Parts: sequence; structure tokens; C-alpha cells
Amino acid sequence: MNGPSAVSSDERSEGIHYGYLIAALAGMAIFCGFGLGRFAYGLILPPMKAALDLTYTQSSLLQTANLGTYIGAAPLAGLAAARFGPRRVIGLALVVQALTFGGLYWAPSFWPALLLFAIMGLCTGFILVPSLGIVSAWFAPARRGMGTGLALSGPPISFILIGFLVPWLMGLEPVDGWRLAWAIFGALTVFVAGFVLVVMRNRPAELGLDPIGGRIAIPAGARGGIRDVLNLRPLWLLSAAYGCFGFAYVIYATFLPSFVQQERNFDPRLTGQLFTIAGVASLFGPVLFGWLSDRIGRRFGLALLLSILAISLVSLVLLPAGVGPYVAAVLYGLSSAAVVGVAAAEDRP
Repeated sequence: MNGPSAVSSDERSEGIHYGYLIAALAGMAIFCGFGLGRFAYGLILPPMKAALDLTYTQSSLLQTANLGTYIGAAPLAGLAAARFGPRRVIGLALVVQALTFGGLYWAPSFWPALLLFAIMGLCTGFILVPSLGIVSAWFAPARRGMGTGLALSGPPISFILIGFLVPWLMGLEPVDGWRLAWAIFGALTVFVAGFVLVVMRNRPAELGLDPIGGRIAIPAGARGGIRDVLNLRPLWLLSAAYGCFGFAYVIYATFLPSFVQQERNFDPRLTGQLFTIAGVASLFGPVLFGWLSDRIGRRFGLALLLSILAISLVSLVLLPAGVGPYVAAVLYGLSSAAVVGVAAAEDRP
């Protein structure tokens, strides 16, 4: 499975470039690791909180553990992908993620759930970072915005699935529906892990192909050590912008269901509709703004997306109760996943 011999000659023939399949596989991995592993918690939180008798502090600590280990895993994931190849790293992380989802099905109290959420954050880092990195290997800089946009269709699909599935399961099993949701997420993740390990390829050269958009020329002196990377001023600016984005989108995704149910009198079905609306909008956001950033530049594209995200958060509070959550869901969906894609599609070889 490591070399071209595992791929039929038909895959080398003219037609749809294999890179688009890579982007789709990356999207499936991100669907499990980032979509189900991060966004599902917000909609599952109310019944899970009641079943495990969690306080709001404990509910927040679960997501904090998830994010904290993700932050620690992100730089290590890049190193691991460089050494062992993105395919192996993504596949193994998906397997562990599936076991984590299964563990949450059985979680009896806060402390086991906290450990599982911490492991989940590690897996998210080892899935998301290599998945975006492998897209960069298969798409030349001029087409990279579109490539990352395609890969980031995973979280929108997870929003749509979560918006339908969780309320339906809670209707079937009002007490343990949230546990069934984690079990289903685990089964889906196992399937995706197998698909990634069998079909994904690390580089176009493994199949005798060029990246989409042409060969990637590496300028002389482009390689450097970690000290050279840390001395890059744009890196710190991008990190600060991405940090602000993370602060905004995580709070929204985690506590939106609780907010609209308690402050806007939404029932679980309407809350699920908000997730579905955000998911549908997110299907267009990454591709649209990835394409746009290819033309206006990453800096302006990122600034535009962060502005849209800010408007979505403000509209949730300032607009009338019957309008604000829906406007916020549309704007949040358009901007949230697209920020990740534009930030990852920097114009590097």
C-alpha cells in the first residue's frame, strides 16, 4: 500500500486528477477528526450534561482539554507526517479517534470523559494538520486555495449530519441518545480510517503525476530549521489571527445549543436545524473563499472571513430572537471552515 504498485493503471489515465480524490479523502478525515470530534459536542452537550450530572465548569473543561491537547499535538503532527508520511499518521489517528468515540459511549462520569476528550484533541491535531499538509503536496500554490476548500467540506457535512442525527436519536432514546451518537461516530471513523490507509497517497510522484496546477518549484534557500521558521513575522501574525478565530468559533459551536435553548426558547429540533443551516452554508464557504483568496490574496481573504465571523457573533445577540440565530448560523457557516482553509493555503511551494 506504500507505493504505486497498489494502484491500478486506470488511476494513471487521463481524466479526473488523483489529487481531487486526495482532497476528498482529506475531507473525509477532517469530517471525522475535526467535524465530529469538535463540533458534535455542542449539540450533544445538553443531554450529556444532564446524564453525567456535569456543571457548566465541567462542561467547559471537557472542551478545554480537547483544545489544549490539540494545541500541543498540532506541531508534533507536522513532524510525524514528515517522518512517517501523512497517510500513516492520519490513518492511525483516525483509528484512535474511533476508539475514543466508542469510549464516550460507555463514559460513566466526568473524569473518564475528560480523559477521552483530551485524547480526542490529540487525534484531531494528528488528523487535521497532515490532512491539510497533504493537500498542499497535491495542489500547486495557484490552486491550493481551491484544494483546501474541497478538503474542508468535511466539517460542513458533519454539521448537517449532526443537525439531523442527534435530535433524531434523542427522540428515540431521550436518556441515552447521546451515547448512541458517539457510537455511530466511532463506526463512521473506522470506515474512513480504512479508506484512508488503502487509497491515500502521500505525494503525486508516487503515481508518476504532477500536482494540480503544475510542478512545484522550491526556491533556493527555501528550506530552513525551526529557528528560521520562528523568526518569520508573518507566522506570528497569522497565529494571532487564527487564535482569535479559534476563541470565537469554539465558544459558538460549544455553547450555541445551550444558549438558544435557554435564552431563545428553542427546542432540540430547532437547535439541530441551526446546525444544519450552518453546515449547508459551510459547504459553499471553503470553496468560495478559497477560490476568492486565490485571486485577492490570502491576507485580504482572511480579513474578510474574520469580519464575517465577527458579524455572525454580534447578530446572535443583537438581532431579534426569531432572526438572530438563523443569520448567525448562515454567516458562521460561510466563514468558520473557510478561515482554516485560507490560513492553510498560504502561497508557499
